[in-house]
Amino acid sequence: MLELELRGLVTRRPGRGTVVVDSTTNVQETQLSSALGEARRDFTEIMEMRRTIEPAIVSLAATKASPSDIQELEELLQRAATESSATKLLELDVQFHVKVADLARNSLLSELIRIVSKWAESSRRLGFQGSERKATSLAGHQEVIEALKAGDPKAAEEAMARHLGHIETLIAPQEAHSAGTAMTGKTDGDQS
Repeated sequence: MLELELRGLVTRRPGRGTVVVDSTTNVQETQLSSALGEARRDFTEIMEMRRTIEPAIVSLAATKASPSDIQELEELLQRAATESSATKLLELDVQFHVKVADLARNSLLSELIRIVSKWAESSRRLGFQGSERKATSLAGHQEVIEALKAGDPKAAEEAMARHLGHIETLIAPQEAHSAGTAMTGKTDGDQS
């Protein structure tokens, strides 16, 4: 049974026993999720994780990115600049961060960013509902690209840290409001 668990084919969960993993589920994601346990994946925890790993990843990427890699990031940025759909902007944002992780040339880091992106989807969706979020995201992505072009790991790390900090500052109040509404069941229109 342990061998099946190590291969990601079954998981053991307290109170549920051993569960066969759906064959369509990504084995790496299942293993990572299992390793992280049943931890809450709230906005604060996700942003703490992103602030911890993404600056280090982009620093590594700055030492490995080719001109054609950077061109792909610039194309994503150009597409985002002309996009008005919040759903499409979310997809382009995820593609940008995943591409940056891919530039680090480490499959484990790339997969980790893909998983974290899934966890962060609700806050990203909420955040892309405003023009300020779009402008802040585009400016942050441009700064990251400039540092990558320069091949400067420290500047890339600092640019990503600033970018994530700005995004967190914008989204945190919306996320807190959304979480409060979900807990109380009240919306802005509710009286009492």
